Amino acid sequence: MDDFEPWADGILIVATLVGPKRQQRVRMILDTGATHTLVRVSVLKALGYESALRQTTVEFTTAAGVEHGHIMEVRRLEALHHAGENFPVIAHELPSEAVFDGLLGLDFLRHKKLVIDFRKGTISLT
Repeated sequence: MDDFEPWADGILIVATLVGPKRQQRVRMILDTGATHTLVRVSVLKALGYESALRQTTVEFTTAAGVEHGHIMEVRRLEALHHAGENFPVIAHELPSEAVFDGLLGLDFLRHKKLVIDFRKGTISLT
């Protein structure tokens, strides 16, 4: 079980991404409206994924409209006491004012039980 700030603008969680060069803790917004997990390009570059960022381009829809990014696999994504190996993410530029490094989407949450308790400010994934 993890804690979050129930009065914040979003549910901010800490995740760990593993790349060819290193691993890094990142701040991600839990987004049940996002079909795919999305990660800031600069984070992926720092992890050693520069060459992968030139691979498959995808279109995806956000509340703001259609965007473009690169679909790629990270060696490991750990969040909420679960991990995905060779996990596909969309590399995308986020606004510089964003205080998070990505969105944790439905692709990470599927086939699990997600419990969010806003009164206690706790979240669990089993």
